[in-house]
Amino acid sequence: MNAPPKRTVLVVDDSADDRAMIRRLLAKQSREYLILEADTGDAGLEMVRKEQPDCVLTDFYLPDMDGNDFLDALKRQVRGGLPLPVAVLTGEQSDEIAAEALSRGAQDYLAKDGLSSTALARGIENAIEKFQIQRELMESRMAIELRNHKLEVLRDQLQEKVSELDAATRAKDQFMAVMSHEMRTPLNAIIGYSDLLEMELDGTLTPGQREQVKRIQVGGRHLLELINDVLDLARADANKLDVELQAVHLGAVLEEVVSLLENQAAEKNIELVLEPHQGEWPRVRADLRRLRQILTNLIGNALKFTSEGSVRVRCETDADGRVRVHVTDTGIGIDPQILPRVFTDFYQVRGELTREKGGSGLGLAIAQRLARLMGGEILAESMPGEGSTFTLVLLPARSASTPRRSDLDHAAAVQARDTRSERRMSERRRAARSQPVSVVAFGSDELALAELQRRVEPGVRLRWTTQVEHVASLAVEEHAALIVLDIGNGEAAVWRAAHALQDVPELDQTAILLLPSIASIPGEDATTGGIDLGWLSLVPKPFTAAQLTHAVSTAARGCEHEEEGEMDDDSYDVLVVDDDPDSRRVAAKILAEAKLRVRQAPDGESALAEMRRLPPDVVVLDLMMPVLDGFGVLATMRADSTLAAIPVVVLTAKSLTDAERRFLARAAVRVLQKGEHRLADVADLVVRAAERTQSDLRELR
Repeated sequence: MNAPPKRTVLVVDDSADDRAMIRRLLAKQSREYLILEADTGDAGLEMVRKEQPDCVLTDFYLPDMDGNDFLDALKRQVRGGLPLPVAVLTGEQSDEIAAEALSRGAQDYLAKDGLSSTALARGIENAIEKFQIQRELMESRMAIELRNHKLEVLRDQLQEKVSELDAATRAKDQFMAVMSHEMRTPLNAIIGYSDLLEMELDGTLTPGQREQVKRIQVGGRHLLELINDVLDLARADANKLDVELQAVHLGAVLEEVVSLLENQAAEKNIELVLEPHQGEWPRVRADLRRLRQILTNLIGNALKFTSEGSVRVRCETDADGRVRVHVTDTGIGIDPQILPRVFTDFYQVRGELTREKGGSGLGLAIAQRLARLMGGEILAESMPGEGSTFTLVLLPARSASTPRRSDLDHAAAVQARDTRSERRMSERRRAARSQPVSVVAFGSDELALAELQRRVEPGVRLRWTTQVEHVASLAVEEHAALIVLDIGNGEAAVWRAAHALQDVPELDQTAILLLPSIASIPGEDATTGGIDLGWLSLVPKPFTAAQLTHAVSTAARGCEHEEEGEMDDDSYDVLVVDDDPDSRRVAAKILAEAKLRVRQAPDGESALAEMRRLPPDVVVLDLMMPVLDGFGVLATMRADSTLAAIPVVVLTAKSLTDAERRFLARAAVRVLQKGEHRLADVADLVVRAAERTQSDLRELR
């Protein structure tokens, strides 16, 4: 059996007899102990530095210092604790001295009286073992502290990177907001002036001039699509590309898209065929607007790269219920080796071909991302010279979901397009004869909506929802004369819904009221006056002549003229407010052609001055203006009793960036003037707007 390792022990004691006693007691042990001796504290400290013993036995009372001083001096040699194990020896039995020594780092406290060889050896070994444990714990704690420090440094660095990323994101959003506005502004002028030329307001065009105008319009709309593609790509990169999944009637959407592209196919003498589907067309889980965008891109690409032959669209359902839409062409085809790259951002198969056919290389990339957001994907098969097949895979609508009413109505409208106008007029006449007038409201505060419903009864039948995607179908179902939208939360879906309502044929005569907020305020007095938020209507930029004229005429007819009585359309006075001179001129000329009197203002401040000089019947207002933005103008108008009742037609881009949407939401809230807004005022506004719309509907009888 191997002997235990030798220990070196330093004995610090001014008594030679006590040092001799320690030597005799340890000599009786099986373990070999090498004894070093010092008779003062300083001598012991020097011995520790030179010899580095395994353990120190020190008397508490030394000639030059006591045991506590000796322990403190040892700790000063090494930062963080004692450099070696120490046991304190004393001839006195004092709990206070023992506690003080242990608190200063000593591993043990031994009384000299009655000390045995075994007890002394056990005290030394215990001191060494405790010291080792303490040292390991200290090293572990230091390692943890070091790791924590590194983590803190990494966290600070990460926080700094996050701050930099946030700043970069804000800068990017701001850049996208500014650039999208700056790009749309001249584009609005290009499309607007070309529309004016096509209307032949300044003289008849020759066939060659008509062709040139048509090319300008095509180029302008192509540029608009490119701008929207770039914005979609930016949103996708920021994971902000939104989809609203609903049950969609696929057959109606396919028929609509094919119908829209038939002229393009006819111009190239290409056969565009939507193959009949066996049985009932499936319903898929998709975003209706985005589904149209994907299908338009796939079929449009097939037509673009096909010189002769056909483009065929067919649908089939897999055994697992997934729906596949195949778009097959007889075009130039794509090399299978590069086929997967067609879904890469800005990728173009052949540069010279793209210059000839047009395109940015973004359409398929965005379409693939949209398809995946809807739970599907786009697959591609192709051979050079034989053609290509692009397949859109979609999930079926859940069995518990029901198709959107707007989808079913649209499908019926596609099948009976020739009688659509007559049917809508008939529905409007029936709605006008029924009492009370129907209003649909959207907001996020259920309590406020329920209270609003109570306040407007019985003169107004109000149906409300907190799901913005249900607004259109609810309005169609109710034959709503007025739709009220709460835009205060700034969500993208609300703005999309506001624009999408204009595309629902059944709602083309329905007035739309945009409110900054519908919020309940406990304990409010319903009879107290407040802010008249006014009549707001939304028109997309770039706008068409029909869109702008219809919005202004509807708003003007909705305006009260109690003193003046009924007004003819040609007596309406319209003030156009836009910082872009071309946009002002285009809007002014379109409205003037509609027999409306038009004034112009280049900014918000001059617009307010002009309104105070002579209040107009309607204000056409651009929101994105420098210095005093559109909502600043609105806030001032609503605070001025002479301007508060003037209806406003708001011009805003149909595809807003996140930064633009947040700006509009924040600006809209400012109209409420820091919360001085009462639900009673909203109720009064809804009743008045509904009454105005009701009077318009009576004219249809």
